[in-house]
Amino acid sequence: MARAGRVHLAAEALAAGPYDLGVFALKSFDTAAALASFKGSSGAAHVCFQNGVDNESAMTRALGTERVIAGTVTSAGGQAGVGQVVLERRRGVGIAAGHALSQPLREALRQAGLNAGCTRLPCP
Repeated sequence: MARAGRVHLAAEALAAGPYDLGVFALKSFDTAAALASFKGSSGAAHVCFQNGVDNESAMTRALGTERVIAGTVTSAGGQAGVGQVVLERRRGVGIAAGHALSQPLREALRQAGLNAGCTRLPCP
């Protein structure tokens, strides 16, 4: 979880792999196109930080249950520019328990200064 970078297309991110975990955080109207670019890919799990109806289900259909970790963001963020996110109000981040990466992800988010917890206890 130490490697990070800026990409503009999901295909760029997939080509830059391998990686341990992907973060899926985009507007709902971009979900279908982004997931289409994952077709045929294998490997890493992705945490879904999207709001809206059916985004996690769409990811699960496209990637498989074992590759999707549900997440929620209650902190307020804004966009300072393309690829630049700023934290406007720190509240928290929730990670669904039950995936092998749930606990390491929660700890990494805590070390990054986010108030991270699990949505179901105990977090494995």
